[in-house]
Amino acid sequence: MAGPDDEEQKKRPSPPPVEFVKPGEAPAPLPPRDQPPAAWVTRPEDYLRQVAPPPQLRAPGQIHRVAGILLVLSALVAVGWTIALSIRFLTPAQYENATAGLTPEAWAIGQICGLLGIWGQAIALLAGVMSFRRMSWRFVFAASLISVLSIGATAVAFFDPFFGGAAGLGLVGVILLSLGRREFPP
Repeated sequence: MAGPDDEEQKKRPSPPPVEFVKPGEAPAPLPPRDQPPAAWVTRPEDYLRQVAPPPQLRAPGQIHRVAGILLVLSALVAVGWTIALSIRFLTPAQYENATAGLTPEAWAIGQICGLLGIWGQAIALLAGVMSFRRMSWRFVFAASLISVLSIGATAVAFFDPFFGGAAGLGLVGVILLSLGRREFPP
C-alpha cells in the first residue's frame, strides 16, 4: 500500500541536476516548461507606467533666510545676555537686595522661567539654522514658536528688556516663517 510519502514524491518533480559552469562559459538553456506555473507571478513591467515629471519647485525667495537670521539673532541676544548676567558677581548686600522682596514661590518661578529661557535659546538657534537651510517647515515653525514663548516667559518673569528684545526678534521670525511657508519643500 502506498503511503503519503510515495504520493508526494510522485506529485513533486525532481529538482534539476546541478550543473557547474566554468568562468566565461554560458550556462545551458533552461528546459521548456510543459505546464503553466502554479501561480501567476506579476512582472515588474506590469507595474511600470508613464510617470509625469515632478512639479518644478519655484526658486525659493529670501523670506526663509531672513526668518532664520532673525531666529539666530534672537538666540544669540538671549544667550549673550544670559552669560552677561551669569558672570556678573554681586556682593552679598546686592544679592540680598535683589531677593529681598521675593517669596519662595516667586523665586522658584523665576528659576523655572530662567531654565525654560535657556532651553528656548537652544531651540531658537536650532530653528534658525534649519530655517536657513529650508529643512522641515513644521518642525522649524513649532520650534521657533516654543522658543519665542519660553524666551518671552523669561522676559516677563525678570522684567528684562534684552530678553524682551530677543523674544521680539523671534516673533518677527515666526511671522516671516508663516509667510514663507511655500519656500520650504513639501
